[in-house]
Amino acid sequence: MAEYTVSQANIRLLRQDANWLRGVQRWASHYRLLILALVGTVIFHAGLLLNGTLWDTYDAFVHIFFADHYARGWFDLWEERWYTGFTMVSYPPLTHQINAVLSKVVGLKLGYILLLMIATVLTTLGVYRFSRLWVGHKAASYAALFAVVTSSIAETVHVFGQSPTMFVMGVLLNALPFIWFYVEEGDVKNLFRSWAIIMVACAGHHVTTIFGMIFFCGPVMATLLWRKFRSPMLHEREIEEARFRLRDLPLRVRYRIRRIAPSFVRCGIFGVGFIILAVTTVLPYWLWSRSDPITQVTIPHGSRESFIEETQIGIMFFLVPWGLNLILLPYVFYKGWTSSSWILTTSLALLTLLGTGGTTPIPAKLLGGAFYILTLDRFTFWASIITLPFVGVWFESITEGRLGRWVRAHFGGFWQVAIPTL
Repeated sequence: MAEYTVSQANIRLLRQDANWLRGVQRWASHYRLLILALVGTVIFHAGLLLNGTLWDTYDAFVHIFFADHYARGWFDLWEERWYTGFTMVSYPPLTHQINAVLSKVVGLKLGYILLLMIATVLTTLGVYRFSRLWVGHKAASYAALFAVVTSSIAETVHVFGQSPTMFVMGVLLNALPFIWFYVEEGDVKNLFRSWAIIMVACAGHHVTTIFGMIFFCGPVMATLLWRKFRSPMLHEREIEEARFRLRDLPLRVRYRIRRIAPSFVRCGIFGVGFIILAVTTVLPYWLWSRSDPITQVTIPHGSRESFIEETQIGIMFFLVPWGLNLILLPYVFYKGWTSSSWILTTSLALLTLLGTGGTTPIPAKLLGGAFYILTLDRFTFWASIITLPFVGVWFESITEGRLGRWVRAHFGGFWQVAIPTL
């Protein structure tokens, strides 16, 4: 009898193991494209960095130098080895401190490569999570897969060597879903999660985070409010309740305003908290800048030139970062402006315009004095990231959807495979 009991127990355990394995298989099948994108990110970027692209970048050794300072003296805020010396609170410290910690195990240069790998993997994952706010799972998976070989990311990592930009972009993209869920549902846990992640982004590079709030977070919250406002009436009973509580405006407008009010208040709560946390995170920088104000002079940078007159600069700061996304840009604008994602698409249009630098006088008029201080290639980089959800929709359509069936019917199956491959 005892042997029979043990045997039955073993059978139950085997069934539990089988169920667990089937669950893992279903999960792996569902996220197979995302897993492929994450693995591809590591192989592609690590292969290039280890092959020597790191040593030809613009900014890599500057950031390694800052990391070396923290590795030598973590709490020493004065660096005397460059020019006449400067304070370390004049630049956000987090990425340099992470590199400094990694350097204790693998050295400064390999630590910098590992930091960039963390940043690119976070960005690929963030592209998927950001895309899921606008498109379906399959399209978001294609967006993450396309992010692996997106030329703007490759240029930022392997030509410019801007580790803080990449790190903050990855962190910020992963914070946006928590902001969305909090504003939509009011779950306080998601509010604190979003605040915590945003603080990490501010510590990595506060300027990128602040602009990210405008061009990424702003459209997220505005779109959610718009969708709630535009969604149809739910129930006659709710209409009757609105009739008695609000009397001044027409019933339908009163009802819709009442419906979005909680989400609007949550947007305000998040915004106030963000300002407080951002100021707290960069407080050493803010205090230093007040005691020793920067007299900023114009920083010469090719991103402010006319890309038509300076064709080589136009290739570097416009054609290369856009890459194949430039060909799909008309499709992106069409899909975005004809859907509920029109606010995000408007943000994309503004970023695209600002990224043209001095080609037209419009960016200078919009930015004012900031035009002569900011490097405008960052706007093109952000614009290329915003296009990825819609590029994912295009990939899904050409491979599995209506566009693919049309291409196969008119040009043959070869072109249905060749077009997305090219």
